[in-house]
Amino acid sequence: METRSRNETNGSLPIVRLHGVDCRILMQRYELGNRIRLQLIAVDDELPYACATVNVPGVELAANEVLIKDWSENQGVLAALVAAGVVEETGRTVPTGRVEAKVTKLLI
Repeated sequence: METRSRNETNGSLPIVRLHGVDCRILMQRYELGNRIRLQLIAVDDELPYACATVNVPGVELAANEVLIKDWSENQGVLAALVAAGVVEETGRTVPTGRVEAKVTKLLI
């Protein structure tokens, strides 16, 4: 899995506050389909806190769109990413079994 940090290549990324935890964003790519993956890393201990995205092969997305996992332990991640200026909602969803992922436009 390719990993890159915009902090090294294109300035600083915003801090995302999720469930009271400040997180930095680690941008990676899913191996299957090479789509963008957003991993949230807790600032205080540098441990992975949440994977904000989900990969659904076969679903057409624009190059700047990501699927946000906003259910279960990730509930609230969409609002946190929107508040931090990381994504904006498109109003579209993609079924992923019993739940739907939110299609969002990546702003960073």
